Amino acid sequence: MPVSIWVPPTATILKLNVDITFKCPTENCGIGFILRDSTGKFIMAGTETTCADQQNAVECLVPFSCAWGKDIQKNRTGN
Repeated sequence: MPVSIWVPPTATILKLNVDITFKCPTENCGIGFILRDSTGKFIMAGTETTCADQQNAVECLVPFSCAWGKDIQKNRTGN
C-alpha cells in the first residue's frame, strides 16, 4: 500500500482530510475526518457510522464532511 504524506495548506487555511471504510452492503461503513491548520496543529476530528448498499453511496457523504470543515473555517476566520 502506498504511503501518503500530509501536505499542509497555505497560512490561514484549514485542511480537512476525509477517509471512508466500506466492506459490504450488510455491514456498517464509516467516515473519518481530521481538521488541521497550516502548521499541522490539530483542530478537531470525528467519525460517523452509517449504512450504505455500495461504496459510492458512502463516498457521496464526503461532501457533508467538507461542508462541515468549511463552516469551521468560516467561523474561525470570518471568510
